[in-house]
This record gives sequence, structure tokens and C-alpha cells, in this order.
Amino acid sequence: MIARSLFILLASSSLSFGALSAVYVFGDSLSDVGNARFISEAVPIIPEQPARYSNGPVWNERLGVPMIPSLEGGTNYAVGGAQTDRGLIPLTGLPNQLSQFEVNLAGAAADPDALYVLFFGGNDIARISTEAPASALPSILGGVNNLVQAVNTLQGLGAERILVANAPDVSLTPLIINNFAGNAAALNAVSSLTDIWNTGLATALSNLNDPNVQLLDINTPFLDRFNNPSGYGLTNLTDPAESVPGADPDEYFFWDEFHPTESAHQAIADEVLALTAVPEPSSVLLIASSGLFLLVRRR
Repeated sequence: MIARSLFILLASSSLSFGALSAVYVFGDSLSDVGNARFISEAVPIIPEQPARYSNGPVWNERLGVPMIPSLEGGTNYAVGGAQTDRGLIPLTGLPNQLSQFEVNLAGAAADPDALYVLFFGGNDIARISTEAPASALPSILGGVNNLVQAVNTLQGLGAERILVANAPDVSLTPLIINNFAGNAAALNAVSSLTDIWNTGLATALSNLNDPNVQLLDINTPFLDRFNNPSGYGLTNLTDPAESVPGADPDEYFFWDEFHPTESAHQAIADEVLALTAVPEPSSVLLIASSGLFLLVRRR
């Protein structure tokens, strides 16, 4: 899920970030640029995955810098289906992505001038929505804590500039609507889980009191598109464009049952470019990845 003012909260502290030498991404299918596909091609028992979970380049490929899957030697560790503690593809969750990043550092410190983006939440909330109510709140708080621990891990490795995205309201996705057969009460409960996740994350990051760790408000602009679709040229907020013959994806918010179209990804990239000093392609440092990393992501 995406939005046009993705990096809203970065503006107030842009002086803390300055020029960036590279962009490293950890996340799920909203950020994956080919890791899940690489894995599915290498491991026959894993269902084939798309190279992108959209109808075009995702947000991090629109920043004017090389964005290559970590399994091919790049800086994007995101894997479709990843969550903050596990992945739909085995061994592809956030901890595995961070472990592979550390392996690739080979004992060196992380680049302090690079930007590190943690973009998780949707898959966690979708899974937690199927749990018993008594376990849902602990699971939500556990996911938030996983992200805070990931910030600590990155800082321990030498990272200094970190953005942590909150979660989009997955109750609006065709997948979740279909899963709950349109039951309004159930969908409201899923939406509430998103609110709890996002409030907890905002509080946790605020408590870090570190100007170099910023919250990315994904959900607010996401909801803005649903509240004002005509302002974004959208005519369909409910159907996956890929399932409608002859559909113009630019008029649809969703590409498939759980992921947005390319126009939403461009909106995110526009905000990143407006609010950060993104490096020229020639200046980006790529870290070589060794072996078939420990997988991550499908969102």
C-alpha cells in the first residue's frame, strides 16, 4: 500500500539526513525488486513469484539510483511475503534480511551516509487478523518491538539514517475484504489493528528521541486516496486492475488483491525525491551478497 506523502515526517528533520551515499531497503512485497522471484526460481518447491508486485517499477526503483536485489549483489533486501518475524517464504523475515546484510558487511561498518528504510507491517497485520482476539494485541506489540529492535541492530552495525514506515490499512484491500466476506465488523477490527500498530510504532520511535530515526507516515496518504479518489485520478478503489480486461491501471488503486498500482509507487518516490538528498546513480555503493541469502518478503 502506498501514498503520495510517504516521507511526510522527514521534512521536519531533513537537516539530520543531508546528502545520501546509497539507499538500503528492508521490507516486503511493496519494496521487493526481485528477491522473491530469484528464490522461487532457485527453489522449485516455492511457488513462482513475480519480479514486481505491481504493474511497474516500485517506489524505491524511482529514486534515480540503482536498486538491485540483494541476492544479485544489490542494496534491496526486501522479499515478498516478509514479516517482522517470519516470511511466507521460509527464512525471509526481517531478522533474516538483517542477518544477510550483516554477512555482506563482512566485518566492516555499515555506511553512515546511506539511508536505511524499514518497510513492514501489512503482512503482519493480515496474519494477526486471523488470530484469536486474546493473542492479537501481544502480536501487534511484538511486531512493533521487532521494528525497534531492527533499528537498534542497524545502528549497532553503523547505520545512522533510518526511516521506519508505518502500516497501511490492509482492511481496504480486496484480499482482506474477500477473506472476511465483506463483514463490516470484522473489517473494522482489522482497521483497528492497523491503528494500534501505527500508534505503537509512532510512540516507540518517539521514545528513541533520535532525530536520525524518522517515522514514515504511509497510512495517512493511503487513506487520503480513498477519501479523495478523484483528486488522484482514481475511479476504482475495490477491484484489482490485473483482473479487469482492458482496465487502465492508472485509474485503479490496486494492481492485484493486496498491492497497489504503479501510480501509487510513483507518488511515494516523488515524496522521497522532494524530501531527501538522493545520490546520483554513479555514487551508490552496492554491497555484494554471498549465497542464497536467508530470504524475505512477499507482501
